[in-house]
Parts: sequence; structure tokens; C-alpha cells
Amino acid sequence: VTGASAGSVTISYSLGAGCTVSRGLTVNPLPPAIAGPASVCIGGTAALSDAGPGGAWSSSNTAIGSITNTGIVTGVSGGSAVISYTDGVGCAATHTISVLVVPPIMGVHALCAWGDTMLVSDSATTGIYTSSMVTVTNLGGGIARVTAGAPGSASVTYIMPTGCTASHGLTVNTLPGVITGASTLCVGGTLTLADGTPGGMWSSSDTGIAAIDSMSGALTATGPGTALLWYRLIATGCSTETPVPVIGLPEAGAITGIGSSCAGGE
Repeated sequence: VTGASAGSVTISYSLGAGCTVSRGLTVNPLPPAIAGPASVCIGGTAALSDAGPGGAWSSSNTAIGSITNTGIVTGVSGGSAVISYTDGVGCAATHTISVLVVPPIMGVHALCAWGDTMLVSDSATTGIYTSSMVTVTNLGGGIARVTAGAPGSASVTYIMPTGCTASHGLTVNTLPGVITGASTLCVGGTLTLADGTPGGMWSSSDTGIAAIDSMSGALTATGPGTALLWYRLIATGCSTETPVPVIGLPEAGAITGIGSSCAGGE
């Protein structure tokens, strides 16, 4: 027997020789249609309702969408679940709800403070990025440039037109302190650079101009020009730099004149 509409009906069974047995059957009405949104974000909630009193809520798949006894659906994982509202006689109204997934943000890593940048992306291309503690520039197509400011804990959030979001945290690391001891040198001259932040190593942009010991900061001028000297923290890779100009020596034999003079003479 399939209930077609609410009401009472008599079901008969006949042997074909006039002998018949009958039974009454009641077709109960369904609860009213469930009202509420057709989708919810993962981790988000949506309120469903039904005007029929005394019913119970259930989900066909609580691993996708769970529901409370007051009709609040929570998105658990991506997919679709059928939500049912069943009245006291077992009749149910159903409502399909989709749990929406935002792909994860890719390319996020730690930054160094005050100007370090990175590009982040998402395979969903219609969203926009927002951030905390960093500056984000939307480039379109799911891509954005993130620029670090002050050190600390930051996050980047990608918001889809549906309102669903994906977020990713990151650390903005502190820069080393200011390098001290730099000055102009002549070829062959030496000096020692220093930085007040421990745990770093020294390097030179051109060892043909200035060679530096990676641990002590002792520098030797090896040729004319200007070299950049870096102090980079081993733990984070964040660095600071300073230029060191190196002046070439006069050419040998460039001074001309007599080789001796009397006292008081010229």
C-alpha cells in the first residue's frame, strides 16, 4: 500500500468467488515542509524549523551534517545529508542540506617582520582574502600577496561568495638588531662587525670586496668596491644588512720626485 494523500481507505482482498476480507487503513498527513537554508559551511550552523508540533529531528549522515533536537544543523564535512522531521505516528518531512567546503589556502609560511612578502593561493578562484597582523593584496583568481608588518602571530582568511571561509595562521618573526662597527676601509684593512641579537651567521655579497668570518664577524677588505654584509638568524632566516665601502690603495710608484732633501729644504 502506498499512501497517496491523507484520509481513510478500505483495503479488500477477494478470492474471486465473492468471498472477501476487508480492513480499514488511515493515511496520515506528512508534517509541514521543513523551512531553512539549503547549505551550511563546514563548522558553521543553520537553523531549520517545522510547523508541525511534537516531531523529532534526525540526519541521514551525521558525519556530514549533525542536527540537534531543536533543528540546529552543524556542517561536519563536505557533502550532502538528508534531514528528517518525524512526527509521532512516524510520518516524516525531509530536507536535503549541502555542507560546503572551501579548499585550503596554499603557500603560507613564516615571514620576517617589516616588508617580507609571499604569494598565497586557493584553488577556488572567486573568493577574497582578509588578514590580521599582515597586509594582504588581492590579485584575483584566488591569488594574493601578503606583506609582513610587526612581529607576532598573524592569519590569512579566504572568504567565498557563499560566506564560507578557510583560514591559515602564520608567524611573523623578529628581525636581528642593527649591525654596528661598519666603516669605510682601505684594501687590506680589517674590522669586526657586531649584532646584539644572538644566534646568527655573517655573510658577504662579494668576498672579492669584503670577506667575513661567518661566526665572529671579523672582516677583511679584499678589493675596491662596496659589499653588503648580512647577519642572518639561523632559526628563522631573518636578516639585516649593512654596506661596507672599500677603497683601493694608490698605485705603487705613483709618487715621483727626488729621493732626498736637506733639513729645512724643499
